[in-house]
Amino acid sequence: RIGADWCLTCVYNDVALFNTPTINEFLEANNVKRIDVDWTHYNPEVLNFMERYGRRGLPFYIVFSPRIPDGIVLPEIISDRDFRELIENLRY
Repeated sequence: RIGADWCLTCVYNDVALFNTPTINEFLEANNVKRIDVDWTHYNPEVLNFMERYGRRGLPFYIVFSPRIPDGIVLPEIISDRDFRELIENLRY
């Protein structure tokens, strides 16, 4: 997850999905490790990473797994149901 304090969509997604107890429990139960990158202050290395996936803006969400080693970029806004389905479909 790459977000910033000034990104309203990032804040919305955090409150509505990513920082909820149910999602945190779901991620733990599915052995998903979350990496949060704060881009509140510009960092060219973060921008270079996003550009490798065709994006230059926030929020930026990407999921890596053994089934998707190159990663899959998620939409800027994702529903609880869609996020859970994605994670469940990555299980072996």
